[in-house]
Amino acid sequence: MIPKRALKVLMLENSENDAARMAETLLKGGYEVHSERVATPEEMAAAMDGGSGDGWDVVLSNYEMPQLIGKAVLKLLRERRPDVPLIIVSGDASEDMAVEAIRAGAWDYVMKDRLSRLVPSVERAVSDRGVKLERDKAEDALKAELEVSNALLKMAEITSSSINWNETAEKVLRVLKGIIRFEGAMVILADSEGRLSPGAAVACSDSIISALAEMRPGLADVRALEQAMLTKKLLTLGADELAGMMPDFIVSNLRLKELIIAPIMAREQVVGFLVINIRKADGDSRIPALIKGIAAQLGSAFENASLYDETQKKRLELAKGMEALRVLHEIDRMILSTLDREDMLSKVSLQIKRLIPADAGCILLLNGEEKTLSVSCCWGAGLEKGEQFLLDGSPGADTLLSGKPTVRADVLEEKKMCRHDGVFRDAAIRSEIIVPIMSKGTALGLIRLGSRRVAGFTYEDTAMTEKLAYQIGIALENTRLIADLEDMLLSTVQALSSAIDAKSHWTRGHSARVTDYALKIGKEIGLPEDEMEKLRLTGLLHDIGKIGISDELLDKPGALTDEEYEKIKGHCDRGAEILAPIKQFRDIIPAIRHHHEWWDGKGYPLGLKGEEISLASRIISVADFFDSFTADRPYRKAQDRNLAIAELKRCSGTQFDPAMVSIFLRVIGSPD
Repeated sequence: MIPKRALKVLMLENSENDAARMAETLLKGGYEVHSERVATPEEMAAAMDGGSGDGWDVVLSNYEMPQLIGKAVLKLLRERRPDVPLIIVSGDASEDMAVEAIRAGAWDYVMKDRLSRLVPSVERAVSDRGVKLERDKAEDALKAELEVSNALLKMAEITSSSINWNETAEKVLRVLKGIIRFEGAMVILADSEGRLSPGAAVACSDSIISALAEMRPGLADVRALEQAMLTKKLLTLGADELAGMMPDFIVSNLRLKELIIAPIMAREQVVGFLVINIRKADGDSRIPALIKGIAAQLGSAFENASLYDETQKKRLELAKGMEALRVLHEIDRMILSTLDREDMLSKVSLQIKRLIPADAGCILLLNGEEKTLSVSCCWGAGLEKGEQFLLDGSPGADTLLSGKPTVRADVLEEKKMCRHDGVFRDAAIRSEIIVPIMSKGTALGLIRLGSRRVAGFTYEDTAMTEKLAYQIGIALENTRLIADLEDMLLSTVQALSSAIDAKSHWTRGHSARVTDYALKIGKEIGLPEDEMEKLRLTGLLHDIGKIGISDELLDKPGALTDEEYEKIKGHCDRGAEILAPIKQFRDIIPAIRHHHEWWDGKGYPLGLKGEEISLASRIISVADFFDSFTADRPYRKAQDRNLAIAELKRCSGTQFDPAMVSIFLRVIGSPD
């Protein structure tokens, strides 16, 4: 026996018999009906606002009753529960009255002497309401994720482009305030002796900043910060938990809601704290994760700022100061100028040879958990690029384990040997330094430098190599972070594409299929990787302008009027307008705007022709047509694949680029 579907129905009906008939009809239609009958505006308002008001699935209303007429019902419903569909069920009504009700917002109009239409009408109304609620939920979630993603991107730009620590921290806090709207936020710095001082602050009392600067309390005086430092974890305290955890001069000057404290780590050490007085998070899991991530970004910014300060001090200390700084600057430029890991390491190795008096050297990268090292680049010795060997028994293993440099004054006195020890000895190497490449406490690889002289390296050489290793570590981490950001951007685009297609069940999956076809064409043409990525984004977002078109128009089963067609055509320009503020999408905007241009110049919106139309637009045009033609649409059933191919051939040279049509037919396995 098929279980009945639960249905909560609010009936606006003055006839108990008619209400019973409607309930009986729904019961026979497979619903387990829970209903309430009302007959006055006051009763309806009470039913909508009462304890069960949030649960109404549908409202059934007589159109003409002594105290409650259809227009009043619709107005009240729009004010109280606009998401609940209303179906007019009337005994005697003219066609004009039905049209008036639909225009006023009613979902459907059913005559009491034709109650057989009630169940199908209710099914459609409840189904469409569910789809709309899911779509609204998905759009809200997407908006929230986009807001956070954009903020994180902006913060990443801030932390990577500034070496002024306090300025960077203040900018980051101001961006953060736009997301979580805190009561106040401050960065509190801790020196090597554990003394505290104020850093950047936003919406924070001047008296707190002044008192902190004057008193310079120790960590032991602020138990909350001491606890965060010891655990190195996020700490959340409610207003009732602050007694004894924070000094009185802070507690007394704040209207505390919820205090979140995140330790700021740099080089595995706590260098400060991000302290935020926030409205209660109410279970929003984004907030702690976001604050933790921002504290990590601030830690990276602190590291960068510290490295810059150290570099400036070295300018005065090193005998080779000016030349060393010039080379370091060149290495920085190389690191920032490329995202290709191997290219970056190759260029850096050339600069190392200029800066450090090494007769041989190599950069080796750790292969995940395989406990092997791969040669990334090598000079002065017989190691081949890409060669791999085990760590066991090598000096590199000790260096990676300790995270500290290894200095070998005379390798002939060393007992531990490995494959590349022999290679270095064959190159007459007598002394060497081995420096780990680290990022956020994780070993990534080694720099190994050799000299043909005993004790051929100074302390300054070791320190400089450590600095270079640190730079390489940051560069390697940045390439990984940028790859993660690109993955996040693609995930966001895919979510946005799904939201576009979800506007109508007719187009579900359309953007993904168009993208798949387009990439096959691009691969056949031999497009480079960066152009293929742009083509992927174009395919996923080509219909983004349809977000601004009503669902009724997109789902219209019949022919469009001229006015409606113009609205549909406007989605090309609208898509370009939506993406224009996002700089990551600027390269694909022309392709999105022009994907409905025709080869013969009779398309829209600009009437471009031939190769005036971008290659990406010409590719998407073919892919878009084929998928749309072979999929169901509200105004027609899906057409046969062979008919679609015939139509492509017919329109080749008029609507479509003949070359793209030929390539597309080839990749889908159809002869020209």
